[in-house]
Amino acid sequence: MIKFILAPIMRPIAHHKLKDLYDQRSRFEQSIKRARGSKQKVSHLYIAAKTTNAECLKWERWTQ
Repeated sequence: MIKFILAPIMRPIAHHKLKDLYDQRSRFEQSIKRARGSKQKVSHLYIAAKTTNAECLKWERWTQ
């Protein structure tokens, strides 16, 4: 019930946040690819990408 009331307010906010999060997620994917190609550590990048992905999932719930 509350989601029904808050959806018109949260949907534009979610779209704005998701745009930034998708850009950030693609940058992490590129960084991981570069680091793996040059045999560098990637564990910290995986942790950051996981956090970003969780944030994306949280905000994607408001767009449905």
